Amino acid sequence: METFNNLLLLENYFAEEEFDVAGISNEKGYQIKKLYFQNTDAAYAGKLRQRFPTAETVQSMNDITDDHGIELILISAPKASDFNMLGQVLRAGKHVRIV
Repeated sequence: METFNNLLLLENYFAEEEFDVAGISNEKGYQIKKLYFQNTDAAYAGKLRQRFPTAETVQSMNDITDDHGIELILISAPKASDFNMLGQVLRAGKHVRIV
């Protein structure tokens, strides 16, 4: 099983519960390196920035697809309209997990 250390969280919505994926923590060597928000409540985005203070917030898909240091993209609750975005990430050779 492959292990990925450099991750990006792609957040698409306002969640009732804070983002959490079992086993994803800095203590285990994982690092959320970047955050990308689309249609996300500003207060919730602020909470995620506080939770991952060293993560860079990026503004475009190119910031994701062109970064060779990002090994895994975590997509939080994608909508049907996000399949184009998912396709871009996969064509860029990124590993993707829907969480």
